[in-house]
Amino acid sequence: MKDNSLATRFFSKIEKTPSGCWNWIAGKNKEGYGWFSYPTGADKSIGAHVASYRYFYGEVPKGKQVNHHCDNTSCVNPIHIYAGTPKENTNDMVRRGRWNAGAKKKEFCKRGHKIADNYYTRLDTGVRQCRPCSNLRKNGSQGGAA
Repeated sequence: MKDNSLATRFFSKIEKTPSGCWNWIAGKNKEGYGWFSYPTGADKSIGAHVASYRYFYGEVPKGKQVNHHCDNTSCVNPIHIYAGTPKENTNDMVRRGRWNAGAKKKEFCKRGHKIADNYYTRLDTGVRQCRPCSNLRKNGSQGGAA
């Protein structure tokens, strides 16, 4: 985003707050993440926090995503964002008390496998999946519980 017109457009959509957050005041998704039209080769919108990361630090490293230190999804302040893994993001949520531990626990996964201790595993992509489903995926089957 070193193009001056692109940078001007980006910075015109920011409101700096006393907390240090740079809140995105343009289009947002339902979770509050800002969207910015950024020439990615496919000319599509990307997260405003991702655009900020790219402007200040360069491309997001492979296998990483842009996370927030401040827990403010609309913040694009480069000091408040970092490249981390989905697991690091989840660990941050738990450590800061943002994990919805009070939610009703599921008894079965979406394919009908009974949930037990150590039930979930992480795929190479960082996505969480139940162990039986993960094993079925590795073996090339998509079947549910018997």
